[in-house]
Amino acid sequence: MGPRGSKEIHHYHEDKESKELARRATEQVQAAMQSLEEQRQVYRNLEAQQQRSEQEFQETLRREADRHEKQRAEDQAAWDRRLREEQELRTAEAEANLRRLEECQQDALRRVEEAHEQERKKIHQERLERWRRLRREYPVPEFLQHYVNEVSEDAMADANNEPFVNVALVGDAGRGKSSLIRAILQHFQIELPEDQMPVVSAEGDGTTEPTRYPLTNLGRNVSLWDLPGQGTRRIPSLTYLRDMGLKYLDLAVLVTCERVTEGDLGVLVAIKYAQDVRCLVARTKVDLAVDDEQHDHGLSQVEALNEVRRKVQLQTEIRPERIHLVTSRPRFWNEFGAVAPFCEQLRQEVMASLQRAAVENFEVGAGSDVDMAEAMEFEVVANEP
Repeated sequence: MGPRGSKEIHHYHEDKESKELARRATEQVQAAMQSLEEQRQVYRNLEAQQQRSEQEFQETLRREADRHEKQRAEDQAAWDRRLREEQELRTAEAEANLRRLEECQQDALRRVEEAHEQERKKIHQERLERWRRLRREYPVPEFLQHYVNEVSEDAMADANNEPFVNVALVGDAGRGKSSLIRAILQHFQIELPEDQMPVVSAEGDGTTEPTRYPLTNLGRNVSLWDLPGQGTRRIPSLTYLRDMGLKYLDLAVLVTCERVTEGDLGVLVAIKYAQDVRCLVARTKVDLAVDDEQHDHGLSQVEALNEVRRKVQLQTEIRPERIHLVTSRPRFWNEFGAVAPFCEQLRQEVMASLQRAAVENFEVGAGSDVDMAEAMEFEVVANEP
C-alpha cells in the first residue's frame, strides 16, 4: 500500500469526525430546540396559570362584591324594617296619646259643662226664688202684666226667650217729658199715628196714666214708658215703688228741670232700692238755663253748662257720665243740648239689658273724685255738628 492508502485513511477519519460533529451539532440543536420548547411550554403554563389566577381573583372579587351587595341589601332591608317598625310604634303611641288626650278633653269638657249646668241651675233657682218673692212683695202692676220677664220652672225656656226691656221716664209734671219722648221716637225713627204720640201741654198737666211707646227699632220687646210723677193723692210717694212697678224696669230716666225736687230724690231712692235697675238723668230745657245763667250771672255758654251740670250732679249724686243736659228745641242742637248723645247711651243701656249684662252702680261713691270737666267736655263735643 503506498501513500495513496494513507490518504484514503485520512479522508475516512475526517468524514467520520465531520459526521460526528454534525451529529453532535444536530443533537445540540435538537436539545436546544427541545429546551426552548420546554421553556415555551413552561411560559405557556405560567401564562395559563396566571390567567387562571386572574380569573379566580376576578371571580373572588365578583363573589365578594355580590356578598357585600347582598349584605348591604340585607342590612338596608333590616334598617328599613326597624325604621318602619319604629315609625309604626311611634304612630301607635301618638294615636294612643291622642285618644287619651281627646278622652281627657272630653272628660274635662263634660266636667266643665256639668259645673256650668249646676251653676246655671243654681242661678236659675235663685232667680226663680227672687221672682217668687218679688211677686209676693210687689205684684206686677196691671199695665206691665204683658211686658215683664217672668221666671218659669224651665231654665232652658227662660234662656231661649227674648227678654222684655222696659225703659221708663219718670218725673213731675211740666218737666218736658212729652217733648223728650217725641225727640227719642224721632231719633230712633219710630213712626206712630199722631193720636198715639205724646201730647205736649204748655200748662204742664202731666201724665196721669202709664203710657207705652214701642221702641221696636231697638228690639221687638223694648218699651218706652211715660210714668206719672209721685206725691199726689192718686199716686202717693209711699207706694210709688210698688204702684209704678219700678222693680220691673230695666232703665229709669229721671227727667228734671229747674231744680231737683224732693220728689225727684224720692224717685232716685226708690230706683236705688229697686236694685238691678239702670238709671240716667235728663236735665231738660237747658237752653233756658243757659240763657238765665248768661243773663243773671254773666257766664259764658260753656260756664253756664258747667254750672247746670254741677248743680244736678251735686243734688242727685249721680255719676256725671249718666247726666245729660238736653233741650227739645233742635235749633240749639248744633251748640248744646242735643238729644243724640242721650239717645245713644239709652240705646247702649237697652243693648246691655237685652244681653242680660250686670247693672253697674250709677251713684257717685263716697269720697270718689268726680272729673266734672271731663264730663262737660264730653257733652259739648258730643253736640258739635
